Amino acid sequence: MQEYRRQGWWRDRTYLDDFDDAVVANPDKVAIVRHRADPPQPQTVVSYRQLSRYVDRFAGALLDLGVRPGQIVSVQLPNDWTFAALALACGRIGAIINPLVPIFRDREFAFILGRTESPVVIVPSVFRGYDHAAMLERVLAELPGATRGFALGLDEATAHVQPFAGHFLDRSWETETEPDRLRKDSIRPDDLAELQFTSGTTGEPKGVMHTANTIHAGTLAFSATGGLTSKDSILMPSTLAHQTGFLAGIVLPLAAGMKVV
Repeated sequence: MQEYRRQGWWRDRTYLDDFDDAVVANPDKVAIVRHRADPPQPQTVVSYRQLSRYVDRFAGALLDLGVRPGQIVSVQLPNDWTFAALALACGRIGAIINPLVPIFRDREFAFILGRTESPVVIVPSVFRGYDHAAMLERVLAELPGATRGFALGLDEATAHVQPFAGHFLDRSWETETEPDRLRKDSIRPDDLAELQFTSGTTGEPKGVMHTANTIHAGTLAFSATGGLTSKDSILMPSTLAHQTGFLAGIVLPLAAGMKVV
């Protein structure tokens, strides 16, 4: 561990600390451009100031749902600024982000949620013609426990799935929640920060555990090799729920103050 720190692979700060510094340094700089051509949608542009506000808003929304440090929040969303904000919001309150690729269906979902016991699961309502909200409704109806389901773009609540906007977007949790409460349990460098499941092609999916430090070490493969700085932009077509997308599409650019598309 001392050697890792000496080499700079592990640190005494986290990517959330880096992100907060990036917000202070260039609050009006573009952080994320969301461009989707299938189906065609207007571009969404989010500045560092706006993204920081939504990170705190989502963190407050998760706290209101009872999410506590060390609990796992499962997120299955297409590439979007919302995914990035939720990932950072989990770290803000000491929760563990569990990214789930959009191609997972009932079997994989039930398997993973049965092991993570996530108190909150977030999916798109419909993505590429598939009804993710209906799938989550089916899975949660069969699972024991008190998992709360939310779907981005859902208009009306079902028995187990609520509209994401109603709880996460439409209330200003960042002003309703005490500032100290939003940050007092933020992840530390060696805290578990992410649970990433393997594809399961040769057996059941395995949950790979990452701390903030192992995540940082993973980003160095991109930044050190490419000589990347805050002046660069990153195009990330890979799903953010894969480790490549998570590292190079969320953590690296937003910690370094880059623009990511």
